[in-house]
Amino acid sequence: MAFQMNIKESEDMMVVELSGSLDTLSAEDLKTAFGQVIRAGRKRIILSLKGLKYIASSSIRVFLYLGKAVNQSQGALKIAEVPPNVMDIFRMVGLGNAIPIFGSLSDAIDSFGPRE
Repeated sequence: MAFQMNIKESEDMMVVELSGSLDTLSAEDLKTAFGQVIRAGRKRIILSLKGLKYIASSSIRVFLYLGKAVNQSQGALKIAEVPPNVMDIFRMVGLGNAIPIFGSLSDAIDSFGPRE
């Protein structure tokens, strides 16, 4: 597996830290790992990408898959701490139009507003 995933959970939020490289070969592994995230049932999910070195288009599609699944369960997915080279790719494909992207983890957390 070319990437690592670390999950931090609170009662209503999950922060998924991704690091390494998300190449074409790892897209299926990423989708399987995101299945665990979906099954956890958290409504507020943040992908922290500060350790990500590379992302292929197939892995971006997996991000969109996760976003759709979270939205269907009345939740929200946000992305934070994107390295500049990865952010360039996100801008090219317009990912920010589908999933909100924040410069810092605290900004992403604050964007959810008060806990319900």
